[in-house]
Amino acid sequence: MRQRRSSQCWPDVPCLSSSSSPLPPQVSPLYPKPDESCCSICLEIFQDPVSIHCGHSFCRSCITRTWEGLTTNFSCPQCRETGDQMSLRPNRELANISEAAKSLNLQRDREEEGGDNLCEKHQEPLKLFCQSDKRLICTVCDRSKVHRDHSVVPVDEAAQEYKVRGLWMFRDTKGLKVLVLLEQLDSEITKAHEEILQRLLEETTSLGTLIGEMERTYQQPDLELLKVRAQAFQAGWEGPP
Repeated sequence: MRQRRSSQCWPDVPCLSSSSSPLPPQVSPLYPKPDESCCSICLEIFQDPVSIHCGHSFCRSCITRTWEGLTTNFSCPQCRETGDQMSLRPNRELANISEAAKSLNLQRDREEEGGDNLCEKHQEPLKLFCQSDKRLICTVCDRSKVHRDHSVVPVDEAAQEYKVRGLWMFRDTKGLKVLVLLEQLDSEITKAHEEILQRLLEETTSLGTLIGEMERTYQQPDLELLKVRAQAFQAGWEGPP
């Protein structure tokens, strides 16, 4: 004979049983809530979830240990409703939710471990530093043809090198990534500066050549100078007055 003391679920914890209606949208296995995927006994993600007489669900091992030694009056740890017999029904819906939660947790842990320090191409942690290209790479990049003959060291070793050089703010992976970007920017600025200097040098050389020609022209006798002016005028350039 069952004695119902309470049918109230804990907040945000649904009563999922084998006879329950389909999961509402907010309980979609793709987006499980933490409370919906955790056992209220061990407070961990369900392992082999089973539903008992009242409809609440627990890990099979958790509820089995809780009821160990009992022969009757099996009380629900959540709502305290009792049953005369041990009734454990596999909860497939909750098992799917739990598996989805585990997958999301693994993805979250990977993101926390790598964060934004993942290779954009291979989605692997950036654990290596290519000293030749001054950029962070992953182990897959290291095996590629692009970096095959490059000098590649672990991130920790590269960070330690910069630390020894006094760049304390770049001693971790994120700082090293910032340093790589700064060095790339510095390289681009240096290259642009060199190109500007080269153009200035060419313009200066051209201007110097023109000035030299003008000086030689004005050093000519008056008759020769007038001939040059006449030729320039016919060519459409009058020159200075």
